[in-house]
Amino acid sequence: IKSSSRLKVGLRWKGNPFYENDETRTVHFEDFSSLLEISEIDFYSLQRDAGVEDLKGHSRIEDLSSQLKTWEDTAAAVSHLDLVISSCTSIPHLAAALGTPTWLLCPLTSYYVWATPGNTSPWYSSLRLFRQDKPYSWKSAVKEIQESLR
Repeated sequence: IKSSSRLKVGLRWKGNPFYENDETRTVHFEDFSSLLEISEIDFYSLQRDAGVEDLKGHSRIEDLSSQLKTWEDTAAAVSHLDLVISSCTSIPHLAAALGTPTWLLCPLTSYYVWATPGNTSPWYSSLRLFRQDKPYSWKSAVKEIQESLR
């Protein structure tokens, strides 16, 4: 992760495809395209396995997958970021536990940790929730994130 005065934001959109509710928590990479239009931000991909193929042809986001061989490597990368934006995977837990500001795209059928009303979590003080308003649609949550980034 390069040293820069610009905001450094890590993105994660997919988790383990074999997780039983993966389809409800996966954010399609294309849904992040409006975020990538913000030129004052350096974006870094925190995808490691499934989802890395989505980066093909996208120059606005740096692929860190080859550097994320262990959980410790991922923690080190997260510690150099100003913000992590992620679907509901292990990454927001790691980032928030490290104290890195973390924005989570929360599905309607949320994991129990995010089940309390509102946009915060009693589990992590550095985490903010952006809740889905319709099943399988992330448009409103991503729009809210885009407005917050600007």
